[in-house]
Amino acid sequence: MKFHALSNFQEPQPLDFFVEGLIPKGFPTLLYGDGGKGKSYLALYLAHCIAMNRRFLGLKVQQGNVLYLDWEMDRDETLRRSYRISRGIGLAQPPSGLFYSPCYEVIDSITDKLEYECRQNNVNFVIYDSFGAASGSSDDYSKEAVQRVYGAAKKVGQTSLFIDHVSKSKPADGHAPMPFGSIYKKNFARSLLYMDFISFDEQEKSMLCSLEQTKNNLSSMFEKRMVKTTFQRDRVVIEHCHYMGS
Repeated sequence: MKFHALSNFQEPQPLDFFVEGLIPKGFPTLLYGDGGKGKSYLALYLAHCIAMNRRFLGLKVQQGNVLYLDWEMDRDETLRRSYRISRGIGLAQPPSGLFYSPCYEVIDSITDKLEYECRQNNVNFVIYDSFGAASGSSDDYSKEAVQRVYGAAKKVGQTSLFIDHVSKSKPADGHAPMPFGSIYKKNFARSLLYMDFISFDEQEKSMLCSLEQTKNNLSSMFEKRMVKTTFQRDRVVIEHCHYMGS
């Protein structure tokens, strides 16, 4: 360990965000919610937006190469989703700058390889799907397991988005639930994004969810946004919309 005198350094530039107000550059963000409500679709759509420099739910993004690390599905299913998302935004195929890798080992056993491949492919944004599978731990309440995952992502060195499930504990009135398992998932993340199911329109085949920032250590809290996901025959359209509910 080496100490550094802060007076030896110039003041850095203001903090950058990969997604305006939601995802700080260089820090971990956790996207969590119930299973089957579109978190992975939303994360993959975000990957397309960053690779294309396209607004995400109306918010500015910083363009970059994105790596989607997949412990949950396989390449073919992710390709099906990616092609459907691409057609939904007017592309014939996924954009360049979007990379994918299936994962079968815990994250801290592949960190060195990830760091090398990200450097070789100029990747600067990594999506981990999902936190629990990446940890490889059967104990979701273990502080050590959470530290291993966040520590491995920090060593890889890119801005990270983790996908996770929601706590089974009932939250206090007026408060959003917290991520499943250890409180350290919340503590170590710099931004928390909670995705909550609102309704499904059978006729339109569209799902409405809210995206709420429940923690932001690095700027003011961002306003809740509504996400509409429409499943058409050969495409998926994801968009920001206004919701007039009770």
